[in-house]
Amino acid sequence: ASVAAGAIWRGTGDQLDRLIENQTRRIKTVEMQEFTGYDRKREVYLLGDLAVRRGRVFTLNEEDFFDFGDCALKLGTSERLLELDYDPDRVPTDWFPVVIDAFGMNGLITVSFWMLSLFAEQVRSRTKSLGFLEMTGLAGTRKSTLIEFLWKVFGRGHDQYEGFDPSTATAAAVARELVKVSNLPVVLIEGDRTEGAPHSKKFEWEELKKLFNGNSPRSRGVKNGGGETYAPPFRAAVVIAQNDAVNASVPVLERIMAIHFDKSGFTPESRKAAERMENWPSEELSGFIVHALRREADFLKIWSDCYGRYREELAATTSVGNLRLLRNHAQLAAALTAMRCILPISDGLHRQGLEFIAQMTRQRQLVASSDHPVVEKFWAIFDYLVELERDDSGTMRVERSLNNSRKPEETIAVSLPQFFERARNHNQQIPSDDELRRHLKTSKVRKFI
Repeated sequence: ASVAAGAIWRGTGDQLDRLIENQTRRIKTVEMQEFTGYDRKREVYLLGDLAVRRGRVFTLNEEDFFDFGDCALKLGTSERLLELDYDPDRVPTDWFPVVIDAFGMNGLITVSFWMLSLFAEQVRSRTKSLGFLEMTGLAGTRKSTLIEFLWKVFGRGHDQYEGFDPSTATAAAVARELVKVSNLPVVLIEGDRTEGAPHSKKFEWEELKKLFNGNSPRSRGVKNGGGETYAPPFRAAVVIAQNDAVNASVPVLERIMAIHFDKSGFTPESRKAAERMENWPSEELSGFIVHALRREADFLKIWSDCYGRYREELAATTSVGNLRLLRNHAQLAAALTAMRCILPISDGLHRQGLEFIAQMTRQRQLVASSDHPVVEKFWAIFDYLVELERDDSGTMRVERSLNNSRKPEETIAVSLPQFFERARNHNQQIPSDDELRRHLKTSKVRKFI
């Protein structure tokens, strides 16, 4: 027998081991999730105080974690991005017609992408990529009203959140913002700034290319004395909201689906609808995201059934041959159809939405196939200066033409120092030398050799 303070053990060591094993077997191992949203490995959405898994809603237990039976999880961050007022008996969808009244097709497309973002990880697992949504328009076109309202619908209306400005953040802060959520939108606001503003940091849109396929935005070393690195993948969807369109290379432009906001459709009715959206209490809307996630299986089945068909239809009806553009816009069209399982979308509105997406695809083809604005400006100035080289009789006014080619009727050979000197002499505002050397290589109208 063994004697301890207040107890006597009369069994064997093997019996004691079996007792301890039976007790410790019941202790749950709780794993930490460092981001808000969807865990692809365990197929569960952690939304703060609620979780959704395969159509079921879970709440925190007495020990402050989610017990799913085969696993136990809790958020590893104290930051609670979402505050949800979930009523299982009421599905709030009365906000959707108000969005259409206020924003028309732009509202429908934005809601479609927001719904698509709820299943970003599942979509990437099927198509290896997910396109970006670009929302442009001058100040006063109510872009912020729409974005802030949809955040209310998705449970983030308590802090009047719209997005974050990558131009005012460090590279580390931008990377953290990009990986702190999964299967939710990441909204970049006013990332493109005036070139000459000395107080602003120019954000490089090229950094977004890796997010298209879900790759990590940034890796860092692990402080353990070894050679390990930590590179969390991108699990969310990208929304770009700013006044002007993104000015970047063709690979970036091909990853974007764009809608433009203006005041042409403003009416007294749309103004009243927008004002109603601004004043709508967040607690009446925030439960919608839970109901939408409970329909995950229905949404993804419809989406998967439609995606391939819409990609073929867009190729046939738009004559667009760019596979990346077709894939992006087919994803959006399939989301528009799939969200009919939860939102009241009439046949007529659905048909208008598909036609609008086809027009978006055609317009994007034109943007992706055009020259960079820096290149277009260079050739406009070049042609102007060449015209000035001869007088009305055809006599050369200068000793040496800007086109130094031996066969000027076939090719153009330009000396940039000569171009800069001639342009300054004629008071032309020209791009910088670095910009021209970087972008002239992408010239399409006059192909770079």
